[in-house]
Amino acid sequence: MSNSKIDRRVKYTKMVLRQSLLELMKSKPIDKITVKEICELADINRGTFYSHYSEPRALLEQIQNELFNDIKATLDKYLTNADPTSGAYEMVLEIIKCIESNSDICKILLGEHGDSDFLKRIIDLAYEKSRESWSLSMKVKDEKLIEYFYGFVSSGSIGAIQLWIQSGMVEPPEMLATVIDELTSQGLKIFF
Repeated sequence: MSNSKIDRRVKYTKMVLRQSLLELMKSKPIDKITVKEICELADINRGTFYSHYSEPRALLEQIQNELFNDIKATLDKYLTNADPTSGAYEMVLEIIKCIESNSDICKILLGEHGDSDFLKRIIDLAYEKSRESWSLSMKVKDEKLIEYFYGFVSSGSIGAIQLWIQSGMVEPPEMLATVIDELTSQGLKIFF
């Protein structure tokens, strides 16, 4: 059997397992999902599941890591500027477009049965990048002040993105990026 045929089978298997897990997470949290349920929905035997993943959470972590790395690459690209407002709209827009192109995953991860640890990873990553940028460009040394501002901005941004996802992502990403960017930029100017 050729390697390309095996690769296609592995790719298909992982895709079906991924879709099955996401489907199950629409109705229950990851800790309540069993390998048996995933395999029944995917029409794949348990041995095949275990040849790729040790447990449902390992499959979820792979899905999350792919999305996390996309978001991290965007933050790395934009939050290296000396001016924290430079490129902010483009950064937010790119993240929102990433969410839109991964809407099946994001609806689950940011929804009722999502994994709060994943959201915390993203918030922590963005905090470190933003804190560095704000400290350098605005010469703010009060870490607590930066922490409060970031908490406010991140909670508001996540709330707006979650509302957009729950509303069916009807508005274009550009509109949501404009709202988040304007509120953040105005807050930065007033606050610092």
